Amino acid sequence: MKQKPNNNEKQLSNDLVALFLFMLSYKDDKEFKKLLILNKQHREELKDYIGKIYLKYIKNNELNMTYKDINKEIKKLESKLGNIGNDLRKQEDIILSYLLYRTCKDSYYKSIDIVGKYKDNISNVKVSDKTIKKTVDKKIDGKNNTQRNKVNKEKFINKIKNDIKKELKGKKSIEIINETIDKDFNSAVNVSDRLINNEIGRVFNGALMQGYRDIGIKKVRWLSVLDKNTCSECASLDNEVFNIDDAPIPIDDTHINCKCILVGMV
Repeated sequence: MKQKPNNNEKQLSNDLVALFLFMLSYKDDKEFKKLLILNKQHREELKDYIGKIYLKYIKNNELNMTYKDINKEIKKLESKLGNIGNDLRKQEDIILSYLLYRTCKDSYYKSIDIVGKYKDNISNVKVSDKTIKKTVDKKIDGKNNTQRNKVNKEKFINKIKNDIKKELKGKKSIEIINETIDKDFNSAVNVSDRLINNEIGRVFNGALMQGYRDIGIKKVRWLSVLDKNTCSECASLDNEVFNIDDAPIPIDDTHINCKCILVGMV
C-alpha cells in the first residue's frame, strides 16, 4: 500500500539516508587503502616479471617466442598469479570481516538512536555477536561475501593469464602488455569496490530490520533513491508500506548495489 510520509517520517527518512551514506564511508578507512597499495605492488611486480620474459626472448627489437616457449612461460606464470590472487583475496577478506562487523553493529545502535527521536518508549536493546555474524555471513544465491570474493579473484587471475598469453602470441610490445595489465588490475579494484559497497548496503539493511523488530516497529516504508539510475522495480516500490515480516529487503530481494532503504513507521 502506497502512503505519503508525514513530516516526522520525512525527517526520519533523511536521517536514515544520512546514516546509510555514513556507513558507506567506512570503506575508505586504512584497511581498504592497504588493499589498494597491495594491488599496486602486485601490478608492478607482474610488470617486472613480464619485462624479464621480454628481455629473455627479444631479438632485433622483436619478441621471438614459439608456442612452446609461450606455454612454458605461462605455466611458470600461473604460480605467481596464484600467489597474487591469494594475497589480494586474503586482504579483502580481512576488510570484509572487519568492515561488515563494524557496519552491522554501528548501524544497529545508531539507527535505534535516530528512531528514538521520533518514537517514544524505546527500551534498551542489545545486538549479540551471534546475530551480527549471522547478518554478515548471510548467503545470496548460495554464496557469502568471502565465497564471492574468492570467485572474483579466480576470474581476475584467469583473465589476466589469458590476456598475457594472447599478447605474447600477438608479439605485442611491452608497452601494450603493460597497458593490459593496468586495465585488468583496475578492473579488479572496481570489482572489489562494488562487492564491498554491496555488502555494506546489505548488512546495513539487515541491521536496520533487526533493530526495528527489537524496538517493536511493525511496519516499514520502502524509500527509493530516485534518479536516472533507479531501476523500474525499485522506483515502483517507493513509498510502499509493508508489514515488517512481509517487506522485501534491498539487495537481498532486488539487485546488486541497490541504494534503497526501509524506514520504520513511527
